[in-house]
Amino acid sequence: MDRMFKCFAIGLILIFVIQVLHFFAVLSDTTFIRNGEVVASPINFTYFIIPTIFFSSGIIIFYLSDKSSFKSFFSKLIP
Repeated sequence: MDRMFKCFAIGLILIFVIQVLHFFAVLSDTTFIRNGEVVASPINFTYFIIPTIFFSSGIIIFYLSDKSSFKSFFSKLIP
């Protein structure tokens, strides 16, 4: 359970940092030029892959650590 919370926390922190960087990039009107073309934003979809890996590993660790609590958790969410 402790590893699951660490994975979720790392994922949340990474998403928060990415959102702040994206906000400041949009606020400062930062653009990048690559091969003569303007790239609209420095924060791309690929930056969210690493937090997604942490979130999914947290769910997998939660599932593998105690399958009965995993089933009871989702049975409460979905009646």
